[in-house]
This record gives sequence, C-alpha cells and structure tokens, in this order.
Amino acid sequence: MAGGDVRVIRSRKISGGHLVRIYLSDGRQLDIAWDVVLMACEPLYEHYGGLTQESKELTRRWAESMESFQIK
Repeated sequence: MAGGDVRVIRSRKISGGHLVRIYLSDGRQLDIAWDVVLMACEPLYEHYGGLTQESKELTRRWAESMESFQIK
C-alpha cells in the first residue's frame, strides 16, 4: 500500500447489532459501538465529540482537518 494507507475493506454488525466490526486492508479488525460513530461523525448528536472537553476539542480539530470526510 502506498504511503502506508490503511483502508476499511468491509464491515458487519455483530453482538446483536450493538457493535460494528470493521476489517482493515492491513489485516486488522476493530469492533466499534454504534454511538462512538455518532460521537465522532454526527455534529447534531448530543454527545458529538465525546463526553469530555478534551475529546470534544480533539474531534473538532479532526473534523476541520478532514473537510472531504464531512457530509454537507
């Protein structure tokens, strides 16, 4: 992979739909709770950015740097 880029190659719901397992192009698998996705990606979610001021600031900076990721 050029420059060490890692991509999500597939995903599936597990644990009765409470988790999403993502499969990465480097062979790793990660399990993510549905609300973590909302916290990281949905500005209208009440806990967008997380539960602490530090995590909210980190999410804000990340979202600003990933303009192409944002849904408009």
